[in-house]
Amino acid sequence: VLVIDSDIRLPSVHTMAGIDLAPGFVELLTENASLKEVIRPGKDGTPDVIPAGEARLTSPDLLNSDHTKKILDGLK
Repeated sequence: VLVIDSDIRLPSVHTMAGIDLAPGFVELLTENASLKEVIRPGKDGTPDVIPAGEARLTSPDLLNSDHTKKILDGLK
């Protein structure tokens, strides 16, 4: 199981999981980090997590891109 925090405006999963915000989903989508760099292994039976990352000036259209679809398809 993999939890992806795709709420790039108000991320919260990283706080609940006790992990850093970045690198995360935004960095993966903007090709500033690899999949291996953004997946945080779960602890004590909890799922692996990809935090949202740092949005800075990221457009919400990034989530609707072909690149995002390709990444998500690859995670299946």
